[in-house]
Amino acid sequence: MEYTLNDLVETNRIKELINLFYEATGMGITILDLEGNTIVASEWKPYFTRFHHLDVNSKKVCFEKNTLDISNVLVDGKKITIYQHLDGLIDATTPITVHGKPIAVLLMSQLYLEEPLGENQKLTYMLAFLNGFTSLLAEIGLKAYRQKRAQQELQSTKEELGISQKILMAAFEELREQYARV
Repeated sequence: MEYTLNDLVETNRIKELINLFYEATGMGITILDLEGNTIVASEWKPYFTRFHHLDVNSKKVCFEKNTLDISNVLVDGKKITIYQHLDGLIDATTPITVHGKPIAVLLMSQLYLEEPLGENQKLTYMLAFLNGFTSLLAEIGLKAYRQKRAQQELQSTKEELGISQKILMAAFEELREQYARV
């Protein structure tokens, strides 16, 4: 069965967490589905929302870049992909997986690093943490999702057994009445 992140976790609670992450680090996070649609996003730096998303061409390039980020993560199977734009800003992606299968992509975008990209271990560790944390949340969500489905199936089976029991009891009573008449 195919799962989406929305099936497994409460995205409003994820939004609260990524907003806290943004407040602590200044790094915005977006979680995208595998088609590039935003599932949930944190707050963003004012320069990003005031300029980047108001300009139609910039917004188009951003969407195309997000799609490229997703395909890099999915095709290459990389746990972390870091990309530096011509303007020096950095995007970093990591898949959110369930049993090793990607169900969404976490994107940290429009990052500005003081040190050269190749020397920035902090970003790599941050992404490794976010990859593990979000995948753990998805795995926990999957367990809860499966438990809920199992409970629904159990309830449905219980109702069907109740109906069958009533039919059998009615048949038994009818046989008892017929036997009493004989």
